[in-house]
Amino acid sequence: MLMRNLLASTAIVLTIGATLPAASADDTVTVESSADIDTRRAEMNDSMEAWRARVDEHRAEDNDVEDAMDSAWNNVEAAWADVENATEENWDDASGAFDSAMDDLEKTWDDATDGDSGT
Repeated sequence: MLMRNLLASTAIVLTIGATLPAASADDTVTVESSADIDTRRAEMNDSMEAWRARVDEHRAEDNDVEDAMDSAWNNVEAAWADVENATEENWDDASGAFDSAMDDLEKTWDDATDGDSGT
């Protein structure tokens, strides 16, 4: 009888645990659902396309594009590849790295173009 109660209690805890949202190792960030990830990935793709056009235009206008710009763009492209292949389990790391690379690209862009948002 005691064993049956113990097993029933364990089953209840396991059932409750299975319905809770997944959390990261530090238990502060909830992993997004597949639909949320797909939506965010589409937004990131739009951002990538816009930046690709900006960087390509800047390169066409200035054949002597700085190494810092190339490096920042390469980091964004590498982070984007990780985002494209990310699963729910590694989404937080991949999206965080992408956001960080984009922030660095924006700073590098501002430095290279003297903050001129039109170039």
